[in-house]
Amino acid sequence: MSTPAHVPSLPQEIIDLILDYVFVLGHDSTTDISTCALICRAFRPRCQMHLFRKVELTSSETRNRVERINDFQTILHCSNNIALYVQAIRLTIWSHDSAWLACYSALAALLSQIIELGGCPQELEIEGSDPFIPQAFPERAALNESASYPFQLITPSITSIRLSAVSNVPPALLSGCPNLTRLRLVCTDVNTLDDHSVLEVDPARSKPQIESLEFDRPTGTMRVVLDTFEKTTAIVDLSRLKVLRSTINRQNIRYIEKIVNASANHLEEIHLRSSSMYGEFYYEDWDEIPFHFDFEHILNLRILSLAVAVDRTLELGTTEEIFENICGVIKSIPRTGVFETLNLHAELELTDMVTFIEEFESSWHLLEFSIVALASKRRLSLNVYLEVSPTFHDDRDGSEAEPPLPDFQAQLTKRLAIAATSPNIILKVYTSRLGSDAGEA
Repeated sequence: MSTPAHVPSLPQEIIDLILDYVFVLGHDSTTDISTCALICRAFRPRCQMHLFRKVELTSSETRNRVERINDFQTILHCSNNIALYVQAIRLTIWSHDSAWLACYSALAALLSQIIELGGCPQELEIEGSDPFIPQAFPERAALNESASYPFQLITPSITSIRLSAVSNVPPALLSGCPNLTRLRLVCTDVNTLDDHSVLEVDPARSKPQIESLEFDRPTGTMRVVLDTFEKTTAIVDLSRLKVLRSTINRQNIRYIEKIVNASANHLEEIHLRSSSMYGEFYYEDWDEIPFHFDFEHILNLRILSLAVAVDRTLELGTTEEIFENICGVIKSIPRTGVFETLNLHAELELTDMVTFIEEFESSWHLLEFSIVALASKRRLSLNVYLEVSPTFHDDRDGSEAEPPLPDFQAQLTKRLAIAATSPNIILKVYTSRLGSDAGEA
């Protein structure tokens, strides 16, 4: 295919920036960028970089994972340079794909080919589709002697691991990644059938120093990580953690306190959201109450996110307790001048959201007083995120229609009048319906 005469007149850097914009504008969709890749040679390398940055290997009812792996190996054989673009590998395991790791040999061959061609994958994501029946890693003894453990091929380059709804996770998958800095564990369980499986971790090897950790609740993997990180059999090192993401669930109190105390000198961001962000099956409503943490010793804390209302908060009558606990947390934030952003999240049905904002005057006053005191000697960004589950009503033609959202910006500005007019506080309110992107009110 010949290159249009006007394209070479543009520097390659400009062409690359245009294609980057096309990819972002398409919300990371591959459709437009795939079309661009066919236009001319000048477009191809940048388009291939976006198309093959993340390799997703999954089985469906019409095609199994081995076929997809073989197809990608054929692509790599024809275009060796594509291996250089592979930064992330994602495996999705559907509930009907119970023997998902029967493709170990094929996966090992693919990863070996990527490494041989100069590829250096940095992200590994394995996600099961059924949290009630997590897909299990096979026992190493059950593998054929000729079958290698595929992920060992890429552990030296891995910096990020995301595991969701998988069980029997080999501890060495985490401890064997010396450059691992980002770890996400959701509904996972580690292999702890006997002491030998835990001690599979080499005590003499330096442990991965995690800088960003996210977990939903104290599942098996998280308990093993936390119960061992101060011992010689530690899977990872959390002492230099900078970003912590978890939930306000009461079951997490002991674990979060342990993490915060261990990483107090390095923590910069703490995000404690509702467990509902991981699915309704993960939590009990009455356990969703922000607990009173003392962050006074977290001297480098810059950003704090807290859930202030979730689902049945009003029905359970826990609103005052939540406000009181959040105010206690805000008061404990060090007055060092480093802290800069406070994010408050509420997830309620529309009618409950209106009640939540319009009532509880004394609680809102207490919250406002705590925020103003926090911003007395610093600039503070106060962001309030309202995720609304709307109440449908019948339209004139008999169809269900979503009622318009109230002007929450005006209501909260009135409720937090002192904070809204403070020269040190920048108040922004973002509203969205559950399942949609947030937009500023």
